[in-house]
Amino acid sequence: MKLQFALTKASGRAAPKPGDSNGDSVKTDAKKLSLRALLHFLWEQTSFHKWSPAMHGKRNWAVLRKYLLQAARHKQVKGHDLSDILYIPEPFALERKQAIAHRRTAQLAQVAETGGHQGQRRLMVLIAEVKDFAPSRNGHKLVVRHSADFPFMLGPCMHERLLKRFDQELSLWGSIDGTHLVTIATFGVNQAGVATIDEMALMVTTENWLPFENRAEKSLLDMLAADGRRFLKGLRYNLPQNRPLAVAVLADTKPPTAMYVPPPGSGDDYAAALAELIDGSKMTAWVWHPESGDMPHIAQPA
Repeated sequence: MKLQFALTKASGRAAPKPGDSNGDSVKTDAKKLSLRALLHFLWEQTSFHKWSPAMHGKRNWAVLRKYLLQAARHKQVKGHDLSDILYIPEPFALERKQAIAHRRTAQLAQVAETGGHQGQRRLMVLIAEVKDFAPSRNGHKLVVRHSADFPFMLGPCMHERLLKRFDQELSLWGSIDGTHLVTIATFGVNQAGVATIDEMALMVTTENWLPFENRAEKSLLDMLAADGRRFLKGLRYNLPQNRPLAVAVLADTKPPTAMYVPPPGSGDDYAAALAELIDGSKMTAWVWHPESGDMPHIAQPA
């Protein structure tokens, strides 16, 4: 697997801006996975982009962690097995607090600075649910669920850049109860055992852990799940935000139905690209313009 982001960092090199590799630039190399694209890849590998009535109530952090780690095994990235450099917090339990902390320390020790090595230092990849971005004595820190006692420090100005780059994800997470904010990030550990984020991306999901990009998408996904439909959630990978993508593909219609929700103010270029995408597809197309009023009729299961 080829990655756009670094897994080593030269001493003294400034951290990249959050989201620099999130596929919203014409310079993106589609053959390499950005941080967001890697998260989408693992989400798809574990089928967390799929939904059926049988999945209701069966997704939690323990389940996500188990299958994400399984999906990462035997995936080679820059000479490493992805599962060896991937830190996903264990589900927290008070009676196992010390044991969990010891296992975390042992895992992160593989990238901790020793003081005797100059030049490059190794980084790990974090996947976790965000609990908070909190002030620290020297700036800000990322606090993740199930590992709140081990914060990840944000480098100088990273918090401000994060608020700007991921304003949409943060505003959705902050305004809609029950949503989850998932982060994928690279980080290093210094000699003191303190972890610092080097690069980061964010993904907001529904209560059922299905990624979404705006309120209209969430409304559609929630309605489909409540109606007992079977569908696949479209994942953007490296595709920039100004390119059309099916929000969901209904798997219980024949042929499958690709469902599109163009964002308000998307413009003529977006409309032309969507028309071309629909014209070249063998699936039935369903298009909803939320600003126009009522939602179009949705075909019933075959």
